[in-house]
Amino acid sequence: GNLFITDSGSNEGVTAAATGFLVEIPVSGAAPFKVDTNGITLNDPQGLATDPYNGDIYVADSGDNSHDGAQVVHIIANGGAASVVTPPGVTDPVSIVFDAAEDYYVLDQDAKTITIVPLSPGTPAPYTLPFQNSSLSNPTALAASPGAQNFMIVNLGQGPSNGHLTYLNGTQSITNFGRVAVGSESEQKSVLVNNIGTNVLQLQSPAITGAGDVTQFLTTIDNCVDGLMLDPGTPCEVAGQFAPTTTGRITATYTVYTNGYVPTSTFIASGRGTAR
Repeated sequence: GNLFITDSGSNEGVTAAATGFLVEIPVSGAAPFKVDTNGITLNDPQGLATDPYNGDIYVADSGDNSHDGAQVVHIIANGGAASVVTPPGVTDPVSIVFDAAEDYYVLDQDAKTITIVPLSPGTPAPYTLPFQNSSLSNPTALAASPGAQNFMIVNLGQGPSNGHLTYLNGTQSITNFGRVAVGSESEQKSVLVNNIGTNVLQLQSPAITGAGDVTQFLTTIDNCVDGLMLDPGTPCEVAGQFAPTTTGRITATYTVYTNGYVPTSTFIASGRGTAR
C-alpha cells in the first residue's frame, strides 16, 4: 500500500502553513499529495496508523503547546470522510497502533497511559490499560506485540541523555485471536490469573463468569477453579480457542472473583470471524 507521513508544519520550506498536514506517497511513483481531512485542522500531528482490514487512517494530533486542539482523527480510506474520534480522557495523543483483532491503542504523552479503543459496534467502550508508568517521563512512540499483550515505548526522557526504550509487560487483559474462518478453530491462547500481592489469594465461587459471545470461545484449560488458594507470585491458567460461527468482530468479557483488596478483575477475548 501507499506510504503516509505526518508533518507538523514547521515552516522550513515544506509548507507555509502554521498547521500540520498528512501526506500520501503512492507506491506507483506518482507525486506525493496532501490528504484531504474534510475541513478538520491538524494542529500538531504526530503518530498515525492504518486499519489493517480496511485501510482507514488514524492520526494522533497532540494540539498546541497547551494541548488545545489535541485529537485523534479518523480518515476513511481512498478519499473518504474524516471525523474526530478522540477517546474519553485522552488529552495528548502522540502515537497509535492496531492489533490483530482491529482494536487500536492510543499513547497519551501527558497522562503517560495507553487507551484501547475497540472499533466494532457492541464492543466494550474505550478504557485505559493498567500498567506501571512511573518510568515514563516523556513517552513519544508506541509499538505492540501482535496480541497487544506487551508494549514497547520510546521514552525521550527529561534530558539529552535520558532517552530509553521502555518494555511494558502486558496484564493480559486482552487476548486477541485475530482472523479465523467461520467453522474453524484458532490456535490455543492462555491467560494467567496471578497473585501479585503478599498474602494468599482465594478465588471465589464462581471463580470466573463470562458475558458476550462466550459460545464462540472454547475453554480448553481451566485451572482457576472455585475456591482455589493462590500463594503470592503463583498463577492459575485459563486457555481457550476462538471458534467463530458468525462473521465480524466477536468479543467476550470474563470476570475473575477473588477475596483480594480489589475483588474483581476482567479480561477480554476477541477475534474476527471471516468467510471461508
